[in-house]
Amino acid sequence: MRVSGSGRTSAASNAKGGKSSSKSGEKFSVPGEAVETSSSAGVAVASPISSIDALMALQGVDDSTTENEKAAQKGKDLLEKLEEIRDGLLTGNLSAQRLLQLKQTLSSFDVSEADPKLAEIVRDIEVRAAVELAKFGY
Repeated sequence: MRVSGSGRTSAASNAKGGKSSSKSGEKFSVPGEAVETSSSAGVAVASPISSIDALMALQGVDDSTTENEKAAQKGKDLLEKLEEIRDGLLTGNLSAQRLLQLKQTLSSFDVSEADPKLAEIVRDIEVRAAVELAKFGY
């Protein structure tokens, strides 16, 4: 087979100047095995993307990956604060400062357009934090 540049294909050529090894058209086969013939399908050639098309496509891509990363980081921060509060509740060493930090973190979340279950969970956490703060007199 001869390769002649990108995107182009050529049919396989015989090494002996194009002469067929068998004039009757028979193929080599091992005795006792069925002879399988396969048809070769043509390969579709894809045209390269021009640089302008690529730039236009990139401009249309939503930048949701950075938003998702920010949301994931906020979630991790909230979970860390909740773990600190859980540990404080279990050991009896819960400080009002941690609860105030949690309340501030929750106030920075905008879950009005989020999943209804997530919004419910955040409201439940806010209520629990308010109850615990009330125990400290806040």
